[in-house]
Amino acid sequence: MNLAGASVFLVVATIAALGLLTVVLPLKPTTRMALVTVLVLVPGFDPPREVGVASRVLAALIVSGAFVRASNQVRVASRSWSRAVIVFFFTFILIALLQVLAFRASQDSPNVFELGTDLASVGVGALTFAGAARLSQAGSTARPLVGVLGASLALSFLLGLALPTSSIVAQRLTGVFDNANTLGFVALMVCAMLVLLDWRPAIRLAGICLVVVCLIWTGSRTSAILALVLLLAGVVLQRSSNKRSWTWAFLLALGLCALVLLKDNSWVDTLFRDTQSRQGWTWAVEMLQAHPWSGVGKVDVVVYETIVRSVETHVASSPLTAAVWAGIPGVIVVLAIYVCLLTASAHIGIRTTVLTVVAIAHSVLESWLVVGSGTLIMLFALVWSACASYETQSKRGDLPLDGNSGGASKNAIGWLSN
Repeated sequence: MNLAGASVFLVVATIAALGLLTVVLPLKPTTRMALVTVLVLVPGFDPPREVGVASRVLAALIVSGAFVRASNQVRVASRSWSRAVIVFFFTFILIALLQVLAFRASQDSPNVFELGTDLASVGVGALTFAGAARLSQAGSTARPLVGVLGASLALSFLLGLALPTSSIVAQRLTGVFDNANTLGFVALMVCAMLVLLDWRPAIRLAGICLVVVCLIWTGSRTSAILALVLLLAGVVLQRSSNKRSWTWAFLLALGLCALVLLKDNSWVDTLFRDTQSRQGWTWAVEMLQAHPWSGVGKVDVVVYETIVRSVETHVASSPLTAAVWAGIPGVIVVLAIYVCLLTASAHIGIRTTVLTVVAIAHSVLESWLVVGSGTLIMLFALVWSACASYETQSKRGDLPLDGNSGGASKNAIGWLSN
């Protein structure tokens, strides 16, 4: 798309979005968050680029309405919450800095329009997060998040059964998404919210079962390992009165894994397949050694020769991708992003910190963190804002931490109230 075409498209999309905004603003915060979650997921469906851009702009505009709509519904933010949101927001500034460093290190002729597009994308991501954080103060946004993400998991699972030719690639379930790892990350975020927040036991167990099946079928090993870590963390973090139910949930998940793996050995082969990531990592280290202080710009596709054919892979690591893009300064920027995320989460509490540690561990083995408004980083931002808001409000007494605690359960999360 050339500059004129992109400008016309953005103008038309903005006008349409403003018209839609007048319809969306009167909706409840939970309804708006559900709509925003769908729009954030749209680019992961591999639509035309114009549709993906439009969905991101619409999501940003819809959540930005939280700044001008029903301010009396928004609770007064605590200092810890405000500091955490500001520090998390600084993450997007660092991502923008990384885009500039990659632009300066480009080996080819610099493309100013591409840099402008990347920075605009980061800006859209930052606006979406800020609006989501504001929106989460007006009401619990975890319920619509889990609802939409859980529906995408269930639909993907059904597509794998009904239409395997179009929803399974190389024995890995992709479902409604274009990539099995994207579906795996969605399952990981659902698992995190089910584990770290309080739900009715039936909802939690059903969700964990769905997550386990999808993770095994996708063959997304990083997400599967981190989901297991989350289940272990859930047993430790939950109150003593809930440990028995958590132990059963953990055993049920392990038993379901065993049944699935025994039923279909091809899923075992998928989980323990040879990885191409090492080739990308090796190449990234070589590029860092050759260009330690400048990098080579946005070149993250690696082509290497095997005995049979040429194979194309990517640098599946956010720090190593930054190293290729901008050398050691790029790695420093990513490390600064990690520090910002951990600092922001530490202001909130242990549950949000666990979520952040899991996301950081995932980003070390995937490159989604360096993209300003990609599906995965925006999904993490929405989940983080929902979890952080819930934990903050629960500490203040606005929400109970135990969804089964007497009469207060009507205010709890997870389909506990109509």
